[in-house]
Amino acid sequence: MKKPLAYILVGHESRAASLYEWSDWFVAAYAERIVAQTTIGDVKVSTCFVGIDPAASLHDGPPLLFETRVFGGGRGGVAKAATWAEAERAHGRMVEYIRDGALPHEGAS
Repeated sequence: MKKPLAYILVGHESRAASLYEWSDWFVAAYAERIVAQTTIGDVKVSTCFVGIDPAASLHDGPPLLFETRVFGGGRGGVAKAATWAEAERAHGRMVEYIRDGALPHEGAS
């Protein structure tokens, strides 16, 4: 069975949706999609529900619908999660990596 590509949030739970429903919901539900945002100096860590799992056919697990990204400060990082609770934990870990200096600068080897 083919996995759905698009999902929306109902509360903190995801549910499959058509791409049309997702696109309307995505624009209207901006604030509802934000899990957490943290600024540390010139670095911002943002975690949100994206609702699209473009690699759905490439993995057997649940859809990875949440994304944590790092912006600024010459740092980069991304983490994906399947649930709101997992996304909260991923955000916390990424914030700790930044605070501890464990996330390398982009281009560092």
